[in-house]
Amino acid sequence: RPFISDTDGTKRSWLEEYIPEEDRPRVLASITEAIELKKPFALEHRVRRVDGTWGATFSRAIPVLDEEGRIREWFGAATDVTERKRLEDERDRFYVLSGDIMAIASSEDGRWRRVNPAMTATLGWTHEELLALRYEDLVHPDDAAKAKGELAKLRTGEAPRFEHRMRCKNGDFKWIAWNTAPYLANALVYAVGRDMTERRATEEALRDADRRKDDFLAMLSHELRNPLASIRTGIDLLMHVDPASQSAARARTIILRQTTHLARHVEQIVD
Repeated sequence: RPFISDTDGTKRSWLEEYIPEEDRPRVLASITEAIELKKPFALEHRVRRVDGTWGATFSRAIPVLDEEGRIREWFGAATDVTERKRLEDERDRFYVLSGDIMAIASSEDGRWRRVNPAMTATLGWTHEELLALRYEDLVHPDDAAKAKGELAKLRTGEAPRFEHRMRCKNGDFKWIAWNTAPYLANALVYAVGRDMTERRATEEALRDADRRKDDFLAMLSHELRNPLASIRTGIDLLMHVDPASQSAARARTIILRQTTHLARHVEQIVD
């Protein structure tokens, strides 16, 4: 077990002095493996800093062997990665807590490399199931050609925004709007998606309401014009014939009947 020596010659356990208790088994196992296999040691772990706070370090050490192949000493260094770990933790926390879909995929084979809980919740697949799928596996067949074109743009360094349907585990499809950013050096695509299914349904309902309104107005104009034309004709006739004639009587009957129709239409409109 690694020890450190005080000025008075006493020895203290390095693990107990500098490594938090919950991290000691992992650190000790890594050190033991390096010693037994006589191989380089490399591990990122927490460590007590000079001011007493816990930080993060990346420790590396190479064994120096004697002529008989026994470890004589270790030559190594430790790098303080506390700030990097803090930023990574903040990034990961944002990644996990985000209400938007966040994912990383390969631009070469389209397989998901990382997905956040919002994506599993939206589509219903587990984390492991999504990592076993390709991006194209989830795209609606009618949107496949469009999705393939957008993926081709990403491979050339473009960062398109697009929207299409994606298959849920239960067989339903949801509309997802994507903002993307390619990372050509690593053949990766970073993507942020938002579920637009409800908005799409609302827009379709509004379009349907507009269609029904137009149909209603077209029907209404037809239903109103016919009675008005008959009433106008009847009035013109009454102005030119003997009020006691049969023609006048027919005109009054027509006017009464068409006025009744108009009254009924007006009541329906008000209702």
